[in-house]
Amino acid sequence: MELPQNARVAIVDNVYGEVEGLMEALASKGVPVVYYQGQKKFPKLPLSGIRLLFLDLELDGLEGQSDKAKTATAAANASTLIAPGNGPVVIVLWTKHSGKGVVDRFRGYLKGHMTNPYFVVCMDKASCQDKAGKFSTARIKRNLSLKLAGANVIGLHTTWENALFKGSVKLADRVAAIASADEDWQIVISRMFYKLYKANSEKVELKTLKEQFLSACSLYGAGLLNAINFELSRSSLSCGKRFSLVKEKLAGDREARLNGLLNAFLYYDKDRADPNVPGTVYAVRSGGADIKCGIVADFFVEKSAQKVIRSKVAKDVRLCKIVVTPSCDCSQKKEFRSGGGKKSKTYDRVVWALLVNRAMGAEYIERKYRKTRCYLLEGFEYDGGMYDLLIDLDTLGFEVLDLKKQSRLFTLTSMVLADVQSKLANQLNRIGIVSV
Repeated sequence: MELPQNARVAIVDNVYGEVEGLMEALASKGVPVVYYQGQKKFPKLPLSGIRLLFLDLELDGLEGQSDKAKTATAAANASTLIAPGNGPVVIVLWTKHSGKGVVDRFRGYLKGHMTNPYFVVCMDKASCQDKAGKFSTARIKRNLSLKLAGANVIGLHTTWENALFKGSVKLADRVAAIASADEDWQIVISRMFYKLYKANSEKVELKTLKEQFLSACSLYGAGLLNAINFELSRSSLSCGKRFSLVKEKLAGDREARLNGLLNAFLYYDKDRADPNVPGTVYAVRSGGADIKCGIVADFFVEKSAQKVIRSKVAKDVRLCKIVVTPSCDCSQKKEFRSGGGKKSKTYDRVVWALLVNRAMGAEYIERKYRKTRCYLLEGFEYDGGMYDLLIDLDTLGFEVLDLKKQSRLFTLTSMVLADVQSKLANQLNRIGIVSV
């Protein structure tokens, strides 16, 4: 496993002398750490993004307690220190109480406390000491390498995160080189951000510093992906020799659930709260029954499938509007406008869609649809169920969106939005020659 290099390692031990060698071993690999001398020193808010946690079992107040009590307290400490949204974490029981029983017991207690994925190993303190009883950096490094060898999947996460960190550093260094050392660096870079903001927004004057900065970052971040890919290509991928990605399908309904969650990850962002940004999918709260039926007739070939959809329109099929206005039009205020002055109205480019619950049955799942006029996002998890998003490319139009009458569901990812916009352009430009 590749060690995290962006301060994502935490150590909890009430005796500093017992972690000094551990910290030196990590430091020799360029790994920064945060250290807490017992649970009383924990921060007020739990930590996020921790990938490696060293946890001593016998902290202050636990002397003389049973191993079960110490393990239960350690599990509670881990769940207190690590935030629920932390993501995967490797927990190293850094202790004098070694053995498989300790790990199994700790996992049992942790199961009721922590929702994050975790990998638990035990590293005996005695195995990290030399004959004189002093902690040896060389022994700690060797034992750590052996113990983390099984954390291959979490190792993939740390490799990715290290590439993000190194890529952002590389990008910042490249930008910093724009200004020479003998110049007033802050003025030059501040001017650079202003020029990026103006290039993105053109004639639109943004009032606040945050608005200008966010606009500039739309272009500033364009070089980050190349930097990340470069760093990934250089990474060693420190996985076990026998480790490989799983090729076999998961048992039962786990494969379908994995597909749904993965598609959701690729298709949409539910957390983004910006109002009316390109790619936003709104549910129409009332009306639109005729449009629903029109989309059904447009989309499906078989009459039987159309009938099934129409019979369950109210319950399982939600009529949606999707904002497909180009991002550059929004940032540069080039949307179509009617009127002038205070009565001016801004029109968005909108396409209609249906959000369909796949639980309707085989009549829906096995249907045929018209690919020339429709765009399908198929089989993604949403709101506890499995859904399809059926976008009717023939419904493209302009509309003044009253956000008070719309209910935001999610925002399409930039990758999906670009593909939808491309399909819309092809639909408008098709020649449409027919045989006679």
